[in-house]
Amino acid sequence: MNTMLITLKPAMMSIAIVNRIIYTWYMAPRKMRNFRIDEDLATGLRRIRERDGIPEREQIRRGIRLWLKAKGIKLKRPSQR
Repeated sequence: MNTMLITLKPAMMSIAIVNRIIYTWYMAPRKMRNFRIDEDLATGLRRIRERDGIPEREQIRRGIRLWLKAKGIKLKRPSQR
């Protein structure tokens, strides 16, 4: 998919398509999960996003990593792009 971005001129594709290709290429290694959280937790996540600029999804990932580490689960960190 990288070569597609290099060989096509930006004028040939809309910004939305380019953004979608980049998003898909960058996010592909992650698995999507759906779950429900209590309203007080959602409010706390929103407040941190507004105050610190950290998206809720990143806060949740960090929290899960801390939880697993506290439980003695060692994870190999995925490679960063």
